[in-house]
Amino acid sequence: MTQEKTPPPVFVEGTIHRVVQDRAIAAQIESASPQQKVELYAQNGIWFDALTTLANLRLANPQDPALTSDWDSLLRSVGLEDVVTAPLVK
Repeated sequence: MTQEKTPPPVFVEGTIHRVVQDRAIAAQIESASPQQKVELYAQNGIWFDALTTLANLRLANPQDPALTSDWDSLLRSVGLEDVVTAPLVK
């Protein structure tokens, strides 16, 4: 009888920095479409909101190739090629 090996747990470390939005950027974000918001967040280094917004869009529209492409590009732009194809979870 062979024993199956249990994979080791995965740990992630990081830091979060609060960013005070510039009023002009905040106004742009407020009037932008969801996809435009993702781009504005990413351009201004607001990664949590960029990823969260795009992930929610993908969950709501899993067959949209434009969102899949945007996800791929965003993750690759910050060196996360290894998780591009990982499934999204709620």
